[in-house]
This record gives sequence, structure tokens and C-alpha cells, in this order.
Amino acid sequence: MSEHKINTNALYGYKCPKCGSLEPFRMVSVCMTLWSDQGTEDSTDYDIAEDGACECVECKFVGPTSGFLISERYVRSGGTKCPVCDSDNIENKANLEADNGIAWQDVECMDCNATWRDEYKLTGIRDIEVKECE
Repeated sequence: MSEHKINTNALYGYKCPKCGSLEPFRMVSVCMTLWSDQGTEDSTDYDIAEDGACECVECKFVGPTSGFLISERYVRSGGTKCPVCDSDNIENKANLEADNGIAWQDVECMDCNATWRDEYKLTGIRDIEVKECE
């Protein structure tokens, strides 16, 4: 079994959707900078532009930044593949729990031993029936 890793710092949750590389990426970034007529101060406080583009330096794949987030890809796939190794050998490890319109369940990949928590949110109701009182 091969060892799979995830980023644990500035790129936590990011992985190339094409080649699986964890870094480096060229990303559209935003920063707050003080501007004057003479120019700008040096700024080192950057954030990733979530609606920007991202390029994998390893394979040159370019796509929306959200497509590089393992949680976004996992949700779009319907939760059918491990977000770390892409295996479909995943199992629910506990009963579904719920509180105030939110539900969750622990999941484990049987191939790479990654664990995570699936989260569900109440989005509506249907099939309402009203019984007549006697």
C-alpha cells in the first residue's frame, strides 16, 4: 500500500485534480495593500482568490481554484471516492448523527486508512401528508 499525504499548511485541502500533485501551484491571489500616489507598500499578507484560476506546476493543468479543493471534488462526486487516494473502497464507520438540521457520519478509506467526516445539511422536505383528526 502506498503512502498518501495531504497538505497541512497554506495549501491544506488542495490537490491537482489531474495528476494528484500536492504542490506547487500558481494561484490567483488577493492582498490588501496601502496605495499612495508614490506607489505601494510591500505586502506579504496574501489570500487565495477562491473564484480565481489555479495552475499545477507539475502537469500544467489549469482550472478554477475550487476544482483543486479535495472537499469540493468529493462533494461533486457524491462522496463515492476517497478524497486522499481516489479509491472507491470507503466505509461508513459510525451511525449517522444529527442535530438542528445538520447530520454527520465518520468515513474511512480501507486502502489508505484516511478518515474524515461527511456532513449533511437539511435542504427541504417533500411528501407531506396531513391526516384528518377524528
